[in-house]
Amino acid sequence: MSTSNGHSGSQDLVLRVGGDSAAGGIVATGEIFAFMAAYAGLEVYTTRTIPAEIKGGHVMYQMRAALEPLVAQGDELDVLLAYDEETYERYHRLLKRNGVLVYNSNDVKLDPNGDSHLQIGIPLHDIAKSLSFARGYNMVAVGALVKLFDMDMDIAKKAVEKRFGRHADVLPTNIAALEKGYLFVEQKVSKDAPFHLPIPSGPRIDRLVLSGNQAISLGAIAANCRFFAGYPITPASEIMEFLAAEFPKYGGTVIQAEDEIAALQPACRPKSRRATCATPASPETTTRRASSSRQPPSKTASTR
Repeated sequence: MSTSNGHSGSQDLVLRVGGDSAAGGIVATGEIFAFMAAYAGLEVYTTRTIPAEIKGGHVMYQMRAALEPLVAQGDELDVLLAYDEETYERYHRLLKRNGVLVYNSNDVKLDPNGDSHLQIGIPLHDIAKSLSFARGYNMVAVGALVKLFDMDMDIAKKAVEKRFGRHADVLPTNIAALEKGYLFVEQKVSKDAPFHLPIPSGPRIDRLVLSGNQAISLGAIAANCRFFAGYPITPASEIMEFLAAEFPKYGGTVIQAEDEIAALQPACRPKSRRATCATPASPETTTRRASSSRQPPSKTASTR
């Protein structure tokens, strides 16, 4: 379902971000950029992996964006953002012939002649530290992606404002980091973006960005489930977090148990209301879908 990319009329673009979850900000990079694409009115389909190690481990986040509804995550990559060398080793072979490799040059050292793809090294940590915002290196990366995908910077800023609206104290530094990443690519690489995310014509349509776990939670509420017992462990934690926030509005109850087996006991006990419990199962992958609020969530946007 892939199409040719670039200014010649791209309709379908795939981004993959990878790094060590212990460093933080890996998944957030993909989530923020996916939110921007959805805010711009595009259809978005994402998937991610979840490390099994409590102390962290390699994590991947992939986003596919297009004008038309998507039913799969996409195979080959247009852009690979590598926060570490493991990401490069794992995924650089998935890049399309005209794909672009973006990497954190503070942590990744690559042979400029060792890969046929366009390589863009960005000192993410150095740029973030120059703003006295060391944790904002991922927002610098998002700014670089905004330029590479030829996204409207005003739309990108509005999406950041919408996402961080409740945290006004950190909004200025995040916007500054976004602009720094954008300008780095424009000034150090090229003013012409290698890709172009198409923007739908006509009035902007609000998009519902929904994960599989959130869809499960909404389904439970719609089915009149009013009791939930669970053990908070990835990837099922999102279900408990969502229902803990929403159930009180409907007179429901959420119980956090000490383990998976303990969660089953109270879920089996209620007689006057529907109940459920949740615990993670493999594969350790979740998907997320952004679609028009006029359409039902895709069946593919689910987690097992």
